[in-house]
Amino acid sequence: MNNNYNIKVKKWNFIALILCGIEIVLSIIDLPGSLNPDKTFYQKLGNDGMEIFNQLNSMSIKIFAVLNLLIVIAFFVLFFNANKSLKSKKNIKKYPYFLNLVWTVIVVLFTILTTSDLGSITDDSSTKLGMLLFTVFFILLLKIPIIMVLINIFKLDIGEDNE
Repeated sequence: MNNNYNIKVKKWNFIALILCGIEIVLSIIDLPGSLNPDKTFYQKLGNDGMEIFNQLNSMSIKIFAVLNLLIVIAFFVLFFNANKSLKSKKNIKKYPYFLNLVWTVIVVLFTILTTSDLGSITDDSSTKLGMLLFTVFFILLLKIPIIMVLINIFKLDIGEDNE
């Protein structure tokens, strides 16, 4: 029975590792646009476009983009090390997965706080809310592997001080 959960932990950890790697690639691709948004694109949208540009060009957005990339790289390293430990039949720690969920909550809160005014072009609050809810739902959906790793670790009853 424990071997079955160990296989599940390996599988879900590997999926989390792959998703984390994809997130790193997408963050690197998006980083130039986050650090230096194209003003001409937003000028074409008029005053509302310039408001969006000013919000996207703020220092807090730039700092968060870099910080997010660094933290996602750290999670990738932690998940990779866990993957190596699992292949060696060693126990793994729970804290990287809990920290990943905490970071996800921070990302969701930051997204909600910084995108609340981005839909002013349409003046349709239901559209803004729908897009925001879809974004939050999609972010949380991608955390299913993290949750599954934790569930299966708890089923294995791996202690935090085990190496």
